[in-house]
Amino acid sequence: MPFSSLVFHCQWCIDLDRTPESPDYCYFDLIFMRPRPSDRKVPDPPEVITLDIDESYSIVEGVGPLGKIYDQDTANLAAQTRRF
Repeated sequence: MPFSSLVFHCQWCIDLDRTPESPDYCYFDLIFMRPRPSDRKVPDPPEVITLDIDESYSIVEGVGPLGKIYDQDTANLAAQTRRF
């Protein structure tokens, strides 16, 4: 099997939360989780980054090439709202 020793360790969570003001909008929370370090103090929580509907996840430091995939997810949400 090619790349049998290649292991990706990625833990993340997506939370969709509709706004009470309108059924046409929702929050798309993307949370990256890391294992708790056993040998040192737990790091402070990171700064929350809010993107506008037209902004790409790729502009956020640390997201890298996965930004384009998350952009597709938000485009799919818009399509679902319009009922495809």
